[in-house]
Amino acid sequence: MDQVRATEIVKEWQEIINGIGEGGVVEKIVLNNKSYTAEAARIIQDFVAKNNLTSTIKDADLSDIIASRMEEEGLEVLKVICDAFGDANLEEVDL
Repeated sequence: MDQVRATEIVKEWQEIINGIGEGGVVEKIVLNNKSYTAEAARIIQDFVAKNNLTSTIKDADLSDIIASRMEEEGLEVLKVICDAFGDANLEEVDL
């Protein structure tokens, strides 16, 4: 997934979060089965931080997020995504 597609998806997610309303929480994020570029990962990281999702997310599905990426970029994507959830109190992580 590239930067353009990540921006589109984050926009859709933002609309969903806005629709949840006050008191609603996001407990799960699913990023699986899409291979992210480093730029796309940063967009997701910004979205998570902006919406303070680390305080509510308990489950993160991160499987296959670097499939077919070169090693250097794959490691960068993993670092960015892991940093995004660094303060989260995750109960389940699917890698």
